[in-house]
Amino acid sequence: MAYDGGPVIKQALVQLIFAGSSWSASDGKALAANIHHSLKRLLAGPYMWGLSQYSGILPGSLVEHDVFDPTEPTAPVTFDSVGERLGTLIPSGNISDFRINDQILYIVFTQGVQFKDPMALGFHNYDEIDGSRFHYAWINAITLDVATYAASHELVEACTDPEINGYGWIIKTASGNVREEVADLCEIPEFSYSEGIVAAPYWSDLDGACICPSRSFKLWIDRDECDIGPTMGSTSVVNAAYVGLQPEWLTGSELPPLTGFTYYWEDAYEVYYPGSRTGLMATVSWWLPNDFYTTTIWFVATADNGTQLRASITVSPRSPLQAQAAALACRIRKMRNNINRIPPFIIDRFGPDGPPMPSDADFRAIRSELQKTQALTDHLEKIMLLAKREKRQRAREVPVPSFTAKANYPTPPRVQINH
Repeated sequence: MAYDGGPVIKQALVQLIFAGSSWSASDGKALAANIHHSLKRLLAGPYMWGLSQYSGILPGSLVEHDVFDPTEPTAPVTFDSVGERLGTLIPSGNISDFRINDQILYIVFTQGVQFKDPMALGFHNYDEIDGSRFHYAWINAITLDVATYAASHELVEACTDPEINGYGWIIKTASGNVREEVADLCEIPEFSYSEGIVAAPYWSDLDGACICPSRSFKLWIDRDECDIGPTMGSTSVVNAAYVGLQPEWLTGSELPPLTGFTYYWEDAYEVYYPGSRTGLMATVSWWLPNDFYTTTIWFVATADNGTQLRASITVSPRSPLQAQAAALACRIRKMRNNINRIPPFIIDRFGPDGPPMPSDADFRAIRSELQKTQALTDHLEKIMLLAKREKRQRAREVPVPSFTAKANYPTPPRVQINH
C-alpha cells in the first residue's frame, strides 16, 4: 500500500441510516436491528485492529441510535443522490453532525434500490456542507450477510482512503493512477468471518496477505505416512483446534475471554458424518460419485456469550485410482531409499575405517529390491494410464449430480467502489 499524506478517518464513529419506507415494515425493522447488532459486535471485536499499520487507524464504534429516513431514495442510486440527501438530513438536527465530530462516517442502507451497476453492493464517497467535507457509504442491504460484508468493505476503505482522491492508502499503477483500495485487493468468492460476523477481508502489508482479524480455530485432516489424503468412498478424521487471535502480531488483551464452547460440524456437499458432529474431531465419509469434486467443510464453535468462531477446510478427494497410484509411488520411493541405504561402501569405500566390501547376500538383496521396484514402477505406469483415461471420461461423459445438502451462504457479489 502507498500513502501520499491525504486524510484518513482515525477512529470512525459510524452512524447507520436506513433510507426508504421498506424499513418500517416488520421484516425491514428486524433486518435493521440485526444489521445494527452485527456491526456493533464487529466493531467491538478485533476486526479493525489490522488497520493500525496504516497511519495508526484505531477501531471504530457505532452510534447507538439509528436514523430511519422515510424518504424514498432515488432509483438508481447515485453518488450525488446519497450525498445530497445527507446534506438535507444533517442540518435538520435529527442526525449526528460531522461538524461537531469529524470522525463520523455515515452508512446509508437501502432495500430494493440498486446502483447503476446492478451487481454493485456499495460505494463510499464524500460531499460538502458550507465547505466542510463529510464522508459516507451506501449499501444495498439484500440480506444480513451481504449487508455486513459490504458495510465492512466500505468501512475499512473509507477509513484508509475517505476522499478517494489517490492521497490516502491505496495501490497505484506505474503511471500514478489509483488502482485498488485496501479491501479491493481481497475480494474472494466466499465470505470471511470475524468473531462469527460476515466481514470483508482487507490487505495487510505486515502479512503480505489478506486478513480478517478474529479469534480463530484451524482445521486439518489426519493423513497417513504417504500423505495420500482423502479418497472418494473412504473416511477421514477432521480435527479442530483453537489458535487464538489471528494474525498473530495482533494482541488480544482487550478482548473478553471466550469460554464454554460448544462445537458443530455443518452439512457440506458430497460428505456425511457417520459419527458425532459435536466435538473437536469428526469422522467424514467422502462420497464416491461419477465425477471429481471439491467441497468445503465448515466448523462452528459457539462460546457461552454467543460469539461464534467459524473455520473451514476445502478438500478435493482423490479418486480410488488416483489414491492407488499415489500409494504405489510412495512405496517405490521407500524401496529406493532402502536400496540407497544398503551399499554404504559405495559412499565411503576409500576411508581408512570404511565398512567391509559387500557380501553376496548384500548383492542379492540389492538385486531383489531393484526387481521389486521395477515391477512396481511398471504397475504404477498402468495405473496412471487408467487414471488419465478415467479423468478424461468423467469430464466428457458424466454430469455432476445435484445435492440436497444446504449451502452455507450465498456467494457475495462484487463490491463496486468509486475511484
